Amino acid sequence: MEVFIFNESNFQVKILDQMADKLENYIDKEVVFGIRPENIYDKLFASHSTPENTVNVLCDVMETMGSENYLYLTTGKHVIIAVVDAANKPLMGSMVEVVFDMTRAHFFDPSTEKTIV
Repeated sequence: MEVFIFNESNFQVKILDQMADKLENYIDKEVVFGIRPENIYDKLFASHSTPENTVNVLCDVMETMGSENYLYLTTGKHVIIAVVDAANKPLMGSMVEVVFDMTRAHFFDPSTEKTIV
């Protein structure tokens, strides 16, 4: 089976095999990648990290919200927000490895705004 990769230009993640058939018509076309903030984890606290779902990002801002922290991360091209446990406190301005739970990822057609997967 062919391996499908989402390429943001500053990072790449492997698309799960079960999503590949729905994305086949979008090879070499623009798609929008979406993932909820609670499905992004600091690699230090993630139990299911692999090189295929781990991304290096810059921590711009950490917002303390009681039992959790909101991390505003940048890929250099896009801002990503992760909601993490309050014990997770990366330094602002530091590089952080985050893990995407790709079982929770979604892809959208930018022209129709409809969900592909």
